[in-house]
Amino acid sequence: MNFLTPMAADRTTDYFSEIGRSFSQSSMRDQLSMQVIGLLAIIVAILVVIIILMWLRAKRNAVYIPHGWILTPTDIEVTIRSAMDQRSKFEVQFHSETEKRRSTFCTVIDVGNGVITMECSGLKNISKSWMGRMVDCYFRVQDEKRNQMYYMFSSSIAGIRPVTTEISHISITIPEKIEQKQKRASLRVDPPEQYILGIAVWKERMLGDGNHDLNIKNWGKPLLSFIPGKRAQVRLSNISAGGIKLHVKRQDAKDSGLEFNIGDKLFILLDLWEPETGQRQRHWLLCRLQLPYTDFETRDVDLGLQFLHRAEMKEGSNSELVWGPSLRSNEVDEIGNWAMRRHLELYREKGLE
Repeated sequence: MNFLTPMAADRTTDYFSEIGRSFSQSSMRDQLSMQVIGLLAIIVAILVVIIILMWLRAKRNAVYIPHGWILTPTDIEVTIRSAMDQRSKFEVQFHSETEKRRSTFCTVIDVGNGVITMECSGLKNISKSWMGRMVDCYFRVQDEKRNQMYYMFSSSIAGIRPVTTEISHISITIPEKIEQKQKRASLRVDPPEQYILGIAVWKERMLGDGNHDLNIKNWGKPLLSFIPGKRAQVRLSNISAGGIKLHVKRQDAKDSGLEFNIGDKLFILLDLWEPETGQRQRHWLLCRLQLPYTDFETRDVDLGLQFLHRAEMKEGSNSELVWGPSLRSNEVDEIGNWAMRRHLELYREKGLE
């Protein structure tokens, strides 16, 4: 039988004691590690909760900024200076109590000290009483890729200095924001033909008293017309809130008997399809021929027409028109809105600029 000596027993006891101590220390380290990990997990969880709460608060308090708006003073001044360097024309519209706004074209000659100084012509009656009057300014800037960027802003007149009888310098307060926005009369769209339900063109007819003859029974057959699938003597090239461009083939132009002189006035019947409502928009429009152009090779004619007045069918009649409300800035709001919707549709479908 094999017995351990006292010394060997002590060594064995020391061995098991060492193992016990090591195990106890390891357990304590494991417990400490678990406690540290638990504490870190709690800290991380608290941080995540704080971040989520801060994100929710920021989202709730965030101010929506429309695409294309310029809000920082530095960027606003840089944009105005770019327009000045490119000699961009500014169309300045003066706010008025009446619907019709007076407008003129100006060029920026200086930007600084909180104002934009413009040189404007054709303001014979301007005076100090215009100080503080609000204006809308439309302009465009060419970006690095040579794309035309359209902008507008509203501000107030801060100073006026007549230079000559025809030219004045106007100081306008630098605006708080600039919107990427094109004047609706300038936003032209070439709509798909399926949206055009009909076009008819007559020469204006006058009565003996100098007023327009608004009884369409007296106008006779249209000189030019477009009826889908039946007749295409005229085509709508583009449309905006302020006018339309019509294309007429050589022979149709000749057969119409029209001379197409600048300033000629034509009555236009324009039927547009509005897919959002599933209804037709009918417009009776007196237009001025602004820009006739005859192609040198084909002899086809393009007619740039500006809206002057809008008429409506008299209640209870199917042939007599009456004048509608005066047009503000020669724009038809319904047509401008229609053109804008078509523009957005084409942009979404084809990515048009």
